[in-house]
Amino acid sequence: MHEFSKWFLRLMIVAGVIGFSGLFLYRNLGSLIETATAPPAATAAAPASAELGDRFPPCQPIGRTARGELVFSMDCQRAAPAAEAADGDGK
Repeated sequence: MHEFSKWFLRLMIVAGVIGFSGLFLYRNLGSLIETATAPPAATAAAPASAELGDRFPPCQPIGRTARGELVFSMDCQRAAPAAEAADGDGK
């Protein structure tokens, strides 16, 4: 019985390695082939941030306080004084 369990364990290890490698190839081989055969225009970088600015305006509110005031991210709070100075309001 000891010999059977030893060989059965070895068989299960080999089956697991084959299974995991097959799963890896199934999930990743398609993307590897697409990137290798894609024309250079398809692999171009993402649009510049100026182009994204129209679709995603900066400083969107991320929530509300208990009093109902809008909450913005820290990046927006850093950009707000520069925007106010550019407007010339100074309030």
